[in-house]
Amino acid sequence: MKSIAVMKPNELAVVDIPMPKYDDCQALVKTLASGICGSDRKIMHGTFKNIEEYPTLLGHEAVAEVVEIGKNVENFKVGDWVLIPYHSDDESGYQSAWGAFSEYGIVNDWKAMAKQGRGPDTPDFPDFIYTQRVIPKTIDPVAAVQMITLREVLAASKHFGFGTGKSIAIFGAGPVGLTFIKFAKVFGVSPVIVIDVVDEKIAEAKEFGADYAINSAKEDAVAAVRKICPDGVDMMLDAVGINSLILTGMEMIKDNGKILVYGVSPELKMELDWSKAPYNWGLEFFQFPIKYDEGAVHEQLLSLMQLGVIDPMDFVSDVFDFADWEKAFELFESKKPNKKIVIKY
Repeated sequence: MKSIAVMKPNELAVVDIPMPKYDDCQALVKTLASGICGSDRKIMHGTFKNIEEYPTLLGHEAVAEVVEIGKNVENFKVGDWVLIPYHSDDESGYQSAWGAFSEYGIVNDWKAMAKQGRGPDTPDFPDFIYTQRVIPKTIDPVAAVQMITLREVLAASKHFGFGTGKSIAIFGAGPVGLTFIKFAKVFGVSPVIVIDVVDEKIAEAKEFGADYAINSAKEDAVAAVRKICPDGVDMMLDAVGINSLILTGMEMIKDNGKILVYGVSPELKMELDWSKAPYNWGLEFFQFPIKYDEGAVHEQLLSLMQLGVIDPMDFVSDVFDFADWEKAFELFESKKPNKKIVIKY
């Protein structure tokens, strides 16, 4: 089968690798669609924390169809559509940065594994199993890809304590930032202030429900936020991964406010000067969603989608066939205003 691999930093290629093997508690799945994530860019450039060995198979946002099942599998049946397959077969000769840009992958049945003595309290139980869930076939596979980001951000929003009576300033109006806007509004956060440097993204932030949208390339973001919330905001969220935003956030938050870091920065250290922060404040990094929590919000997200509160296609801007994968990544690397870019198989 074919898979997209990072051969070395800044070099992508389609490679031929063996079909993945599956055991009695796993299912073989055929990829239907896979999305390009901001973290993929950092893996491509060699700047993602703890991924240092190349070549490596890329991708972690895929929806796939079950084509074969192990004899003990209970949670999946042939024909099911599922999130999120991975490929980590050591026989491929490649490292795996989750490998969801492969034509085929594997999903695990936690129930079958538990019955075989390989449950959550054993080393053979990877936590990503909690995210591998069946989805209704009424959902287009392209839309289903965005459900992965939506689940991650929904789980993070709960972790951060989004709720009524809270105010927030969000840096970044890309796919992740737009998703945080939606859930901030769902949880009753007000006002929701969004900051970016691109006019098109500012306009999108307003369309997605931001109460205020500030172009920090044209005006002082701190002064603008303080004009809206004179005492400061309860939360400042970095949704892009720029360390200097921590310093900027110190001037935006109120006493006992929090700076929340969700974006993964390629720079893993910085010097903190909290002279402009309030006396009481918090800094929280939450850059890799807890997979149990992500799985736990699956049904809630489906309900929000069924009610029309969330439409995953609102977050998708471009769709490419697998044959045009290079064009998809060229557009992604151009950093032009776009939302989720999806590759169909």
